[in-house]
Amino acid sequence: MINFTMPPPPEQEFGRIEALELKRLAERGAMQPLLCRGSDGAHYILKPFIAGGSWPLVLEWICARLGRSLGLPIPNYRQIMVAENLAEEWNAFSERQIQPGVGFGSQQVASAMEFEVSLTDAIPADLRLRLLAFDWWIRNQDRGEKNPNLLWSAETRALHVIDHDQAGHPANASIFWGTHLFKAMAPATLEWLPPTLAAEFSAAASSLLPTPILGELPSEWTTEGDGIAWFIRQLNQSPNDASHRDWRNHD
Repeated sequence: MINFTMPPPPEQEFGRIEALELKRLAERGAMQPLLCRGSDGAHYILKPFIAGGSWPLVLEWICARLGRSLGLPIPNYRQIMVAENLAEEWNAFSERQIQPGVGFGSQQVASAMEFEVSLTDAIPADLRLRLLAFDWWIRNQDRGEKNPNLLWSAETRALHVIDHDQAGHPANASIFWGTHLFKAMAPATLEWLPPTLAAEFSAAASSLLPTPILGELPSEWTTEGDGIAWFIRQLNQSPNDASHRDWRNHD
């Protein structure tokens, strides 16, 4: 069976720290993240700030906050400030150029490997269904067999859920239902989402959206205000669509 640990107190779960050292490029990730050491002493997979392109960082923050509130095993995460001198030092020796500013950091999971399909039966069925439902709620179609965006710690037999920068798709969930790693957890009936999960999602949205989450976003991330407002509106309304498999836009 998978092992669960008590969630950390909020001050350890999220917040803002400074990057003290940029070590190297991470081994995976379309956004070319970096491994960095933070001012709290931990190591993080950092997706740096990009002027005019902070939407993926917004998605990461909102989805991490919501996912943790629903009991998903999402690693600790932080907003990580990269100072100008640190960015310049990195850029002098790396082809992957970065900008100073606040990025999103997911704490590095020690001795973890990318999740393999052969491990599916090691994950409790209720967790697989919860993750499928969560990805449907946040409109994330980026969790398939080839790119599960899950980590597995063989030593502790623990699952870790990462990478939500591709959430927020506007419509048509056909790709989601065709590719999701745990799509088999949904019954064939139209009313596939258990009312208990829909109620949990509604409660999470009610307690976290738009506040306090909106107030936690750095000002440099919120230049796409219309997109953020749209996404929050969908998250608030979508649990009411639990009898439908498609994504319905509430404009």
